[in-house]
Amino acid sequence: MVADKQLVEYIKKSVLAGNSLQDVREAMIGAGWPQKEVDLAVSEAKGVGSTHASTGETMKLPVDPKLLIAVAAVVVVIAVLAYIFLLRH
Repeated sequence: MVADKQLVEYIKKSVLAGNSLQDVREAMIGAGWPQKEVDLAVSEAKGVGSTHASTGETMKLPVDPKLLIAVAAVVVVIAVLAYIFLLRH
């Protein structure tokens, strides 16, 4: 069974806006959506296929911004060290 695409997109947008999966799930069930359909949509929004989604885990952005900054800093340091090394040899 495939979840409603609009429902999946709504879940993704709601979570990226700062809502927990559990809050979004409960709100959708409270609004009259069938629990099985909500669970399927939450699972697809999480990208895990058929895993039961009633745990309320919060989805994360694909990459943590702090990690991107750290990687960029390491790349700059390596580039500067390589440049200095090449100037001396």
